[in-house]
Amino acid sequence: MAGNVWEWTSSNYVAYPGGPDVNPDLLSRKVIRGGSFASNARAQRSTNRAVQAPYTQQPLLGFRCAKSIDE
Repeated sequence: MAGNVWEWTSSNYVAYPGGPDVNPDLLSRKVIRGGSFASNARAQRSTNRAVQAPYTQQPLLGFRCAKSIDE
């Protein structure tokens, strides 16, 4: 699925521990991960993250449906 669309997450954009500070204006934004078909190979890694304002509509943003299986 990598490289299909950027994946929305429910995570707010915050600095990684020990990393550089994040611009306070970005703290109300959400993390998107994984890149899209229009991204370069480096951006298409699941560990890649970017920031996006909530409620943004773009053709390169999507989400993943998942189901828990109770054992």
